[in-house]
Amino acid sequence: MIAALAPFALLALCGLPWVLLLSRRHGSTLGVLAVFAAVMVLVLGAFSVTPLVGADPVIVVLASAVVVGIVGVLALRRGRSQSRRPASSTLARWVGASLGGAAWLATLAAAHLIPDANRISWAMSGDAANNIHLARILTESHGLTPDFYNSVPLANELQAIAVWLGRDTSDKSALLEHDLVAFGTFWALAIAATALLLG
Repeated sequence: MIAALAPFALLALCGLPWVLLLSRRHGSTLGVLAVFAAVMVLVLGAFSVTPLVGADPVIVVLASAVVVGIVGVLALRRGRSQSRRPASSTLARWVGASLGGAAWLATLAAAHLIPDANRISWAMSGDAANNIHLARILTESHGLTPDFYNSVPLANELQAIAVWLGRDTSDKSALLEHDLVAFGTFWALAIAATALLLG
């Protein structure tokens, strides 16, 4: 579970300086949404370009995010004189918006405490098997190749990021379990993030 969260935590950390910078000029809502959209464009771009150069798309996404995050920190430090504490109304808006996602994550955490509970079955309905398969294809082919048959690949690219860390160290018998846990973790995080963004 930690392995699936780590790349997204790094992306969020690298985007934070830009959220703060954009929030100064355009407000926190637009700042968060603009950084979220930029991360999605970065993911789409990296997975589209990496098959041409033979690079690992997840490493390209994370390395690019770190570079952009460092630039954001430098820009934030340069404009320190303009910095101010967020207004209490801004904090109240984001705390209120996070309640739904927090309740969702608390429910999932509680399911881990119940003996014999199936902890990821909720994520395995519908076309989950197909999505796991497509995430594996993206991971093994180092990105989005012309023969990839999903015309809306962004969700599969994000799922490929979730399964990436720890996949090389998992033996064949543990590989399916690793992918299922990463898949469930990705969807738990995606639902919480959607709840936060929709407020």
